[in-house]
Amino acid sequence: METNSKAKIRDFAKDLNVTPNDAIEIVANYLGVEKKVGASFIGEELDVVLDKLTQDNQVDSFDEYLAEGERAREERARAAQRAREEEEKRAEEEARREEAKKAEVARKAEEAR
Repeated sequence: METNSKAKIRDFAKDLNVTPNDAIEIVANYLGVEKKVGASFIGEELDVVLDKLTQDNQVDSFDEYLAEGERAREERARAAQRAREEEEKRAEEEARREEAKKAEVARKAEEAR
């Protein structure tokens, strides 16, 4: 990050899904800088927090993550297909009801003659 970068600790921590105190502790451990929750991190402090969290949360492979996305896409496609099929059934049922109404009107007209 640029050295003039600045972020509120509370907001920065929230964006990273950590507590503000965890972020403050990382900066204190690596840089010896004590901060309050309402303060801001600047340049190097932001870098230290990001680097530490990146190191602590590394993954061996993104295969599981990518497979999860594929499963979600497949489920959305199945849900869309089910919705289309249900809409078609509704349309067919509506058409049958219309035909039944027309047939009833025609039958009544025929009886009236």
